[in-house]
Amino acid sequence: MARPYFWTKDKINIASKMWRNGMSTKSISSYFGKSAIANMMSRHRAFFEIKDSVYWTEIRITEASELWASGKTDKEIGSHFGKSPGVIRKLAHKNRDHFPVKSISHGGFARKIISQEDVVIEDPPKDIPIPEGALKVPYDELPSNGCQWSLGDFWDKPSDKFICCGLPIDKNRFCEYHAKKGVI
Repeated sequence: MARPYFWTKDKINIASKMWRNGMSTKSISSYFGKSAIANMMSRHRAFFEIKDSVYWTEIRITEASELWASGKTDKEIGSHFGKSPGVIRKLAHKNRDHFPVKSISHGGFARKIISQEDVVIEDPPKDIPIPEGALKVPYDELPSNGCQWSLGDFWDKPSDKFICCGLPIDKNRFCEYHAKKGVI
């Protein structure tokens, strides 16, 4: 005897209504006691349209952005709406005017996002070390074995010529003098 098909038309209609009302696949799965509903949703695509454009009304976006501005995390906001943190990050990315950039945390270390006002440009260094015998060669004319240390002409006289030391290299890209200068 064949096993009856679980997803009847009535169950598909109920699941579809739940989906349109913003429930996640996890919530729908819990309701039906079935763990794999993705295949059913794929087979019946007409009933399960893409939710982002349907679910995220201007009112919900405003509510989410207010939670964002109050310092709530993507996980907390997602929990409020029954969405995953990834969905909230995607929403924030798509609606930058509502969701200003926050500090980003990677592996437990916070990295501050800096603005233009935070950046201080210092005056260029006055005494750029030039070794005795430096050839002062433009970068585009520099031989493959020439030191690439900049001699600073671009600070004093900006031009399309980037002047380099040009002495024979010791290691990597610099002469012995500049290789020692570059070590901190």
